[in-house]
Amino acid sequence: MSVFGVRYMALNLMWEWRNVNEGGVGGMKLKQPSMKKWSRPLQGWIKINVDDIGQGNTENIGVACVARDDIGRFLGARSSNCRGYTQIREAEAVGLHNALVWMEKWRTTNCIFELNAKLVVEAVYNNKERSNFHSIIDDCVSSLQYFENVLVVHEYRSSNKVAHMSARVVFFMTGHME
Repeated sequence: MSVFGVRYMALNLMWEWRNVNEGGVGGMKLKQPSMKKWSRPLQGWIKINVDDIGQGNTENIGVACVARDDIGRFLGARSSNCRGYTQIREAEAVGLHNALVWMEKWRTTNCIFELNAKLVVEAVYNNKERSNFHSIIDDCVSSLQYFENVLVVHEYRSSNKVAHMSARVVFFMTGHME
């Protein structure tokens, strides 16, 4: 396993342990199976929620990312229109790459990127194939080196509503917006 993979696993386990041991009944949080809410990242971390949405049968996809700090404060959002992607997994990967490039400019070191695209998250940590999708994933993995501590995790759309709604707005604008 790569150094990046080991660090991901360790940070993810620490994050899950802390999440379970803070609050809830008897030290355990009660989970709702269908609706999950957004949760704050660890102290000193920024959480970036990433989502995309397709527009019918077109190659027009809206991508959005929303950044919040460890107390839940809104830090910024970015939405853009991505054309030319016929596969949703490619659009999801482009969304992650856009978020990574956006955060590189912020020069922040501790970031959690949350996506509802489990396939993209798995590909980031285990990318051995070759295709247009995997080329985008290669770009994402290259961008990850700019962060000191970084997690790319899967999360359900219900905890990612703000990014999802921001992605819908893209169809009414040209270019990108921050």
